[in-house]
Amino acid sequence: GRLDGGGRIAWGSAAETALDLRLRDAAFRTPWGRAEGATGELRLDRFSPLRLPAGQRVRIGRFALDDKTPPLTDVDARFGWSVAGGIDLRRLALDWTGAKVSVEGGSGRRRPSVLRIEGLDLARAVAAAGLDDVRATGIVDGTIPFRLDRDTIVVENGVLATRGPGEIRYGAGAAPEEIKAAAAAEPGMDTLMTALRNFQYQSLRATLDGRSDGEANVKLAVRGSNPDLYGGFPIALNVNLSGALYVIARRSLALARIGDRIRDYYAERLGRRSEPPC
Repeated sequence: GRLDGGGRIAWGSAAETALDLRLRDAAFRTPWGRAEGATGELRLDRFSPLRLPAGQRVRIGRFALDDKTPPLTDVDARFGWSVAGGIDLRRLALDWTGAKVSVEGGSGRRRPSVLRIEGLDLARAVAAAGLDDVRATGIVDGTIPFRLDRDTIVVENGVLATRGPGEIRYGAGAAPEEIKAAAAAEPGMDTLMTALRNFQYQSLRATLDGRSDGEANVKLAVRGSNPDLYGGFPIALNVNLSGALYVIARRSLALARIGDRIRDYYAERLGRRSEPPC
């Protein structure tokens, strides 16, 4: 890639630094993955200690989290950075398997951030997760507010819901024994797993609450039917996915790895602050 720019670097309380940098088609590594095709206009207003004020903007054509997760594309980040405060992410927008994902806010502990998901194709998400025994169709949208509480990320009143009807086919007989055992202990989960073998849903809705230092609670509201179960009679289930079942299920999802990167970003802000983001 290419980096050029110009400006003034000065020391002293009365002096001002103004250094403008232009990034073109760059590639670099960060603690969260590798960026390719990066462009940006950066401005430094302090050299010692180094500071990039809020309002910086970088676009990244492709960002690879790891070798298993589909890459993020068309990344557009607006942020600031300082030695004292670390990264101050004001807005992040990107595409993932065709879905529009954005994070806004989060400039401080008292200002919650909001993760928004628009147009997540379940078929593509399931394929990305490598769940060979699951087939799903439908489009999901969602909003997940989260905030910082000391060194913990807290999610409150997150919602994910399908736009309309679709289907889910899950080979429950091939599920690991630990999932079967955990499901048997949760009211309604046995019925749900049986129904999901050939489930024609009218709506799916999940609400999320939890903390990064503990267990999360996910409440599922499922409406639809299985032609092979109860003569196709309509099914309405409300199930709590929590405790051990939540932890086990989360291990299988590629989406969780993206959530881990968001968690790691905030952990980085709260912990080690003295290094630039790349």
